[in-house]
Amino acid sequence: MNKFLIVRTDRIGDVVLTLPMAKLLKEKYPGSKVSFMCAPYTAPVVRACPFVDEIIEVIAEGKKIPVFRNIEQLKGKSFDNIFVVSPRLEFALIFLLAGYSKITGNGYRLYSVLFTNRIYEHRSKVEKHELDYNLNMLYSEFQPVEYKKNIAVCLSVNEKLKTRGAEILQESGIDSERELIILHPGSGGSSVDLPPAKMKELAKNLSEDSRYSVLITGTSSEAQLCSKIAEGTEAKILNGEHSLEEFLGIISNSRILIANSTGPIHIAAAMDKYTIGFYPKIKVTSAKRWGPYSDKGFVFEPELKCENCTREQCERLNCMNTIDTEKVLNLIKKL
Repeated sequence: MNKFLIVRTDRIGDVVLTLPMAKLLKEKYPGSKVSFMCAPYTAPVVRACPFVDEIIEVIAEGKKIPVFRNIEQLKGKSFDNIFVVSPRLEFALIFLLAGYSKITGNGYRLYSVLFTNRIYEHRSKVEKHELDYNLNMLYSEFQPVEYKKNIAVCLSVNEKLKTRGAEILQESGIDSERELIILHPGSGGSSVDLPPAKMKELAKNLSEDSRYSVLITGTSSEAQLCSKIAEGTEAKILNGEHSLEEFLGIISNSRILIANSTGPIHIAAAMDKYTIGFYPKIKVTSAKRWGPYSDKGFVFEPELKCENCTREQCERLNCMNTIDTEKVLNLIKKL
């Protein structure tokens, strides 16, 4: 039996866009075992991927990754290849000192000499999507066959969790007879967001349409933002009251998820939901690199013409405010 380990220990969106690696490995090696090392808080997302057989939660002490404690938890585990997608020196050391003979990682780091297989790509050039960069990590194992965008559909919520999601929605006052549209306005500061006033326009117009139920979601730290957007609308709010696992169940009951560049938009895309995302033209945070990877994914960018955009310039010119919400509403009606 072939055994593989994929290592991605950062944020939710990064993890979701890495999970198709497990899907391709399973297709290439039927009967293989795929393990996934992730941060504890993203484990519920990985657990929803039917192509992952084992989850190894990385041991962390704050922002530090203790090398020998993580080596200890790997005792007795064998892998034919380890794909270190999270580029950190600690992981290179962990797997080398643990005695693994085949370790694949980025070839442009100072510590890349510790990897036995190196992938030479500068992701900062943004020549392709993050998911494509991740799949290219498999080149050390096999040349990935040509794949379609449905490779990103890699999350499946069981009936128990889907039912729990429906119960939470009912408790929140959501009408189950209407199509559920989720608005997720925050992004944790990872990108430049659509202005709250624009999100409010969407919430107001959609909640006034009898065909839709509108739910505004966010973390507990985004409670004020969610309240600001929901004020004066018929939209309901859920922010931080439920676990990530329950949030997966909630998304599984939705028709469309609307968000900035953040983890939930990738979760929804991986569940084969319609997604609408708002992205700046800043190269490293652009839709080209981080947009929803799906045939059902749609992207809106600033209508200003600008080149070599930076975050400073984007915020100074208020670029995201040029996105026309009327066009977004028209798209939703078509969907």
